[in-house]
Amino acid sequence: RRACLTAIRDSGQRANALITGLFELSKLESPEYRLQKKRVDLGEYLRRMAAHHIASLDNAGFDYDFDIPEEEAWAQIDEAAMDRVFQNLFANALQYNPAGTKMTLTMKMKENSFDIRFGDNGTGMAEELAQTIFQPFVRADAARNSKTGGTGLGLSIVRQIIALHGGSISLETSPQKGCTFFIMLPKA
Repeated sequence: RRACLTAIRDSGQRANALITGLFELSKLESPEYRLQKKRVDLGEYLRRMAAHHIASLDNAGFDYDFDIPEEEAWAQIDEAAMDRVFQNLFANALQYNPAGTKMTLTMKMKENSFDIRFGDNGTGMAEELAQTIFQPFVRADAARNSKTGGTGLGLSIVRQIIALHGGSISLETSPQKGCTFFIMLPKA
């Protein structure tokens, strides 16, 4: 009886996560959807986001290096939406890499944009997946399914949020060499 109730609860939670993810993705893809952007010091924002995840990185046995300039770096962002981007990237790095992995977060200022790199030296994935990983329901590990992994919507949502900010995201990866996400966001 307990096993049946647990299975029902788990199935309900997976269905809820899938429906929530699909709703969020369809909302972001709607032409009527508008971000609530405001002028934000992107460097300060990234330092806060990194600080928020330090305890999780320490608990997972990760090493980390944050290289974010101290000078002001103004961008127009929707902080709640951007939180979703970095929460997804941190969560994926923590969930799919072993202890001892080194995670990096860097930001460089260009003339009209900011280049952000979010990377790790962990397990990585097949290089050909880097081109499709941002599509809905694509998962890096074929063994993952709704019981062992997410919904396969997280990086699609991330890509859409970045695009709504006028930016872009790409991925470089190879097995056992980690993943590096390259994010470009325009300056304010």
